Amino acid sequence: MNRHVIEEPDFIEVALGLVPPLVVSALLEDESRNSMYQTVSDATIDIAKGERKVRRTVLFSAVQRLLADGLETTLNDTMGRSWRLTLESDEDDLPRIVVSSKNMRSALPDLAVMSSDVHVRLRSFERASTRLKLPISLRERWNGILELKSLDGDEVGELFREIQNTPFYVSERIREVVEAGHGDLQSLVPNSERYFERLVGVYDDSETVIEYASNSGREAVRQLSALNAADRLLFGLLLSSHASLSQELSLAGIEPDAILEVYELLAQSGDVLSQVGAIEIALRELHEHSELEQITVRIIERIVSDEPETQGSRFNLFASLFVMVDGELSRRRLFSERPPFYRRMASLAHAALIQRQIVQSRIDVDQFSSWAFEINHRHFLMQNLADMRLEPRWSPDFALPIQIKEDFLGRVMIAARNHRSHIRQGELHDAIFGEQATSLKKLSNLRQYYAGPLEGVAETPMKLPIELSQIIEEQLDTVDGADSNYTALVHLGAVYQVEPKHVDMTIRSIRLARHRLLTVATKEHLIAILNGIASVAAVSRSTELANEVRVIVRRYLHESQPLFTAVDAMRVCIIASAANTDFTSWQNGVGDWLSEISLGELTVNESRILLSYLDALNHAIPQLWIATAKTDAALKARMLS
Repeated sequence: MNRHVIEEPDFIEVALGLVPPLVVSALLEDESRNSMYQTVSDATIDIAKGERKVRRTVLFSAVQRLLADGLETTLNDTMGRSWRLTLESDEDDLPRIVVSSKNMRSALPDLAVMSSDVHVRLRSFERASTRLKLPISLRERWNGILELKSLDGDEVGELFREIQNTPFYVSERIREVVEAGHGDLQSLVPNSERYFERLVGVYDDSETVIEYASNSGREAVRQLSALNAADRLLFGLLLSSHASLSQELSLAGIEPDAILEVYELLAQSGDVLSQVGAIEIALRELHEHSELEQITVRIIERIVSDEPETQGSRFNLFASLFVMVDGELSRRRLFSERPPFYRRMASLAHAALIQRQIVQSRIDVDQFSSWAFEINHRHFLMQNLADMRLEPRWSPDFALPIQIKEDFLGRVMIAARNHRSHIRQGELHDAIFGEQATSLKKLSNLRQYYAGPLEGVAETPMKLPIELSQIIEEQLDTVDGADSNYTALVHLGAVYQVEPKHVDMTIRSIRLARHRLLTVATKEHLIAILNGIASVAAVSRSTELANEVRVIVRRYLHESQPLFTAVDAMRVCIIASAANTDFTSWQNGVGDWLSEISLGELTVNESRILLSYLDALNHAIPQLWIATAKTDAALKARMLS
């Protein structure tokens, strides 16, 4: 069966571009059918401009003969025309294969890994490894193979697939498609677990990101040690999605000039994730790298001055890329058997990698951000709502650009407090602890201490202070049904442990108000309060409070002019259902609640929209089909009526 075949000019561009001096994708097969270049083991490839196609096996056989004896050899293309293969030496005195006819001459990529000379094979691979910034594990594996034997055609294909799944290769390919202006999800987000494992490390059964950082996170950093100093730091900073991961990065052994080079790049055109990691590292190591003080001030000022609601916002771009990548991983069901924090860690790192390429291009950032946010938003939303059963402290609402910025500012402030002794009086001290309106101290607020994307586990070490507990109790003790009764509970419950007595008081307050929020004036306000109370039910694992939320939703949906839609109700439903830790109970709870919503008074359009979200939810958690079959059938029947 023939697959897509790379033809001229793709062959020449790849052969003489990124991949040499090692291999060219047109020569290879991809068993997954999901990489950028797909061929079969005996596909035809174009060896020169125009229709000069040669069978892959024929070409490889001729290359092996040529490398073995150095004598000119010939091969015939699919039209019966004869071509000469000759051997020359390149600038590094490695074999260079030239294909020619009477009127045409062209160089093939470096295929010296097929040589019978072990020294030639190893030198060729070492040169490629350095150019392509291959990780240690990949280098070690293929060095071991090349020490023993030359590669055949299938092994060359396997090697290239390995190279395709490395962060450097992917970043270069993304830059190409972005600059060409024809990027799509297939080219922007690799469909490869191996790539993401090389980006953030291999999952190791850790239950939290802190545990992961000290194991696989540390190993992921070690895999970068073969790179030069600047690349080691740049690629390492893609792991900055949590402070415990950036803690594993160090400036030790890196020359000050290389450090400043990287920090200058980050200050001018860096991704926001790497900027935050770089600040955390600088604050930790300022006592040994005082030269970083001024440039750290500049990076902090860039973060502070970025307004997510304005045009060209880098936080808006990053948040949109995160939604796009995480939604795509959900759509492809990559890492579906691993904890949500691991998938989000991979999504954040890859979003940062894409952002690096975009900020250095001439692309319309706002237009791209809108496209990136919308294209996978439903998959992102449904996946992360479902994830709240496992990691209830992080809500997909926290992926908004403003909250990502607040999260990053909070991380910088925590790092500054932890290493305050390293920060001397001056610009850096003022930027963080100063009294001006733009200092981090003055910008500090409660939202900066909400759970980050990798911190969604149920327990938080932060106990609720007595004075804050009293504020919650005073508000909940009011029985007038005002939405303000729940303000302190919702906001403080996102940061501190929710106490059982506060859950009981919330249930009592809701019942006394007859399941109404009397002072809510807008849909947005109502949804915010309901989502907040539902989140409290989730983090406290209170199914009783979740049931009270369900009654509120039911009441509002049955009004003649409801303030929110069936999709809004669905969202609250899934958040509150996260109170169930047992999967079967959660599954049945979500199914029952969605069935009730679907049997309400819905228009055809509302049914269509609700069904699209249901499809995304069932795709993320296929086991839900058992519990949502009635909802699916009811919605489809309404659309046909």
